[in-house]
Amino acid sequence: MQAGSAPVPDQAPAQDQVSAPFRQSKICICVDVSGSTYGPTLTAEIKAVNQVCSLIPQSMHDNITIIPWNDASEQPRPLSQIHTLESGGGTDPNVLLEDPECRILLQEAGFWFLMTDGEIDSSVVRQFAKNLTNYAMHGKACIISVFGEKLMKPSHCNITVGLSVFAVSPHVAFLYTDVETSKTSLLSTKGCFSNLLPAGKRNPTLDYDTTWSDLPHVSYENLTRVSVPEAQKVGKDEIILQGDTRISISNLVSRETIDEDLMRQIMLNEDNIKTIALTAKLRGESDKLAKWLDKVDAKIGRDSMNEDTGHKGSQLLKDTEAEIVGLEGSHTSSGANTAMEYDAQHAYALKPSSIHKGHSFPPAPPTLSSANSEVLQAVRTSSLVMRTMSRSSCPVEAPSIGSSKFKYLYSAKSSGESSLPHRGHPLQGKIRPASWKNIQLPLIPSFSRNKKKPQWHDHPAESNNIYQDDNLNLAITGFLKPIEAKDQYFLDCPKCGKTRAAMALLLRAPVQSISTKNLPPINSTSKLVYPLTMGNYPETDIIANTVVCDSCAAAMVKTSMTSLKETIVAALPLVSYNKNQEAWLQTINIATDRRFYRSDLPQVFLSIIFTKIERLLSETSKFPGLQDALRWEANMIQREVVIQSEKFLHADQLGAGLLQEVILRNFRDSLLHDKFPLLLSYPLDGFVVANAALSNSGYSRVLIQTKQRAVVLLRFLYHLLENYRAYEQDNGSVQLHTAKTLILLIDDPNGPRSLFKRGSLRNFPFRSDTIQDLRRYLSNHTIMERYRLSLTTLDLLDTPLLTTTGLAAFRRLGSLFSWIESEAGNSIAVFVHYLMRLDIAPCVPSVQFQKLREKQELKEALADPGALSARAVERLIKPLPGLQ
Repeated sequence: MQAGSAPVPDQAPAQDQVSAPFRQSKICICVDVSGSTYGPTLTAEIKAVNQVCSLIPQSMHDNITIIPWNDASEQPRPLSQIHTLESGGGTDPNVLLEDPECRILLQEAGFWFLMTDGEIDSSVVRQFAKNLTNYAMHGKACIISVFGEKLMKPSHCNITVGLSVFAVSPHVAFLYTDVETSKTSLLSTKGCFSNLLPAGKRNPTLDYDTTWSDLPHVSYENLTRVSVPEAQKVGKDEIILQGDTRISISNLVSRETIDEDLMRQIMLNEDNIKTIALTAKLRGESDKLAKWLDKVDAKIGRDSMNEDTGHKGSQLLKDTEAEIVGLEGSHTSSGANTAMEYDAQHAYALKPSSIHKGHSFPPAPPTLSSANSEVLQAVRTSSLVMRTMSRSSCPVEAPSIGSSKFKYLYSAKSSGESSLPHRGHPLQGKIRPASWKNIQLPLIPSFSRNKKKPQWHDHPAESNNIYQDDNLNLAITGFLKPIEAKDQYFLDCPKCGKTRAAMALLLRAPVQSISTKNLPPINSTSKLVYPLTMGNYPETDIIANTVVCDSCAAAMVKTSMTSLKETIVAALPLVSYNKNQEAWLQTINIATDRRFYRSDLPQVFLSIIFTKIERLLSETSKFPGLQDALRWEANMIQREVVIQSEKFLHADQLGAGLLQEVILRNFRDSLLHDKFPLLLSYPLDGFVVANAALSNSGYSRVLIQTKQRAVVLLRFLYHLLENYRAYEQDNGSVQLHTAKTLILLIDDPNGPRSLFKRGSLRNFPFRSDTIQDLRRYLSNHTIMERYRLSLTTLDLLDTPLLTTTGLAAFRRLGSLFSWIESEAGNSIAVFVHYLMRLDIAPCVPSVQFQKLREKQELKEALADPGALSARAVERLIKPLPGLQ
């Protein structure tokens, strides 16, 4: 830098802010009216708006503007027209800022609400974050309200769109409203909205183990008691820290030296860490931030050398850093510095003390070298946290806004600071320690496109000495003895009588005389599109009809035979997958004759397990303990196996993440009108397994049974559509018209309107080769245009829409499907009428299905299928063109 030149400013002075009472402010309330809000969600949003405005004087209602939004801008309207909102369309909050009228209203407002169900693609969320800064909305206070089901834990809820606002706004209340109970939980706050927290309470810790009872409740009426500061004018590149200090990320990273006071203000305050890290991530500026963190790490490294020698060998600091870094390894950043990255799954907490989130850190000592070791460690750890939160590969999720990974900040204090909080400090009282579980798996080897087989090992790596100690091993080679009860399934062995022994499944050779066409051949290690379908084949019927302790299982593998004359090829201990991954995968690989690709094996075996359970339920149980053992193994697989994102030529995949969460996400997405998850087109064998997996997982109560039944109905309707499209493709227009006529019209004028005689329909050869046969048939049957108002499964059976095999597959679902046969005939009729009579431009089946679901008539028909009357069916199908 040249002499005499002014330094580049890192921060601007704080502005004097004037707070206005909530009730006197100009307010915009942006209400999500996309198709996914149809029904309870939109009702809950409207109720929340009315609650917010209930304590605002009638004379001030002109200051309130309602802005409905979906994937297109809608006309803003006054509060008095809140009842006119209707659901429909996609979900893209960017339309709020791209539409000039809506944008001006938002920019002129004192603060604003963003109400949504949170179901928005990540790419849209990132663009929204950029638009907030591009249109100078990031200096304005905001209340984010996400509406949805109260899932098992808060971390299971989709709140990503709210994070884009939370990251950049200085004053934020982040709320979650349960649409079924209307109870609202406070997820996190910043700035003035911290006054919503109960007296003596700090911001809630939102993490993977957080429960709903850990979050404070809040009412929308309480919001009106907050005084909201006026919006600040903030540059595009600027962000506002706590204490109203504004900084520019570009200027921050451009300085050659580190401003220690600013560094401490950022690195020792949870809100500031999250604001900068999330903003950098959402703006795509993670690399810029990493450069500044490199400088911070270098300075911490230098100052650490000046610590008292008594601290150099601190095992606490070493252990803490090792726990935080976890197993992620190291990453070389720009320059010569090496920064260790960590994953949130591996973070642990130090003992909490006196630094509170949202409060300024006490005055800094002259240099970091004079700070105590806890402060140095806190800054070092904050660097790791910011790197992880800002990484493009790190998912934007709930723990980003309030996590136990920040609790290390509460142990960091200046040397002169009292260890006890002042009277009335929010940290007084008990703070729960963090409770983390490591569920992250090592990366699965990349797929070779030249079809070269992956490298398999007959035994776990020899270099891992832990496997060589017999005191740590089970009798079955390669598996570790479980230390915790949760990591094993134990019983009294029915063979040797050993009490509370770790049990094992015996895996048998399949029947050799049966061969399934198109099943992946032996030793092919084929990548599967639908791995959950693989359990219902003779070649994968590999679970023997007994369960014994691991010692007996090892002995039986050596003899290769059971008392039931089954040929045993392997034994699988009922222990943790995570702690025995290599051995577990190798065992299933051997038992399935190396037919399947490595990453598909957990889903394949899950399918095998549930198919085995289904067979056991269909016969008199002769094998005590086997069903319970299989259910334990299935639950363990779901809660420990992580599906990795894979880049194959096909794009079909249930999703990435923890298996039970991926399955749950597919069921939830199936209920959204603007989404079509793979589950809805999954082959029926695999769809049955997915339902069994959800019903038997830890998430069985997360999605209430009525919603799981609704997904089964949707899959049944899509099955009808698939069959209709196949028939349409294979037959001419005359055959197709005949099928429509026979299915949709009543041919007996004296018969009941809800049913029709199926004898002539059954006897008609739908695949007749001659048009003359069709004309002769039609001339012998008087068809009156009286439409059927109910179509049951029996009505549809043996028509082009439903075969005996297909119906049998759905009936495997038991009560999840039986209600459809007895109660949903009217709703099915509405769908089939629209399927066969509505003119839709040529498109793939999944798109056609989505277009049908977007029809308001079908939304009404499927909202409560069991309660739809015949008169309602007649009204709903009236707009359709006639067949004649």
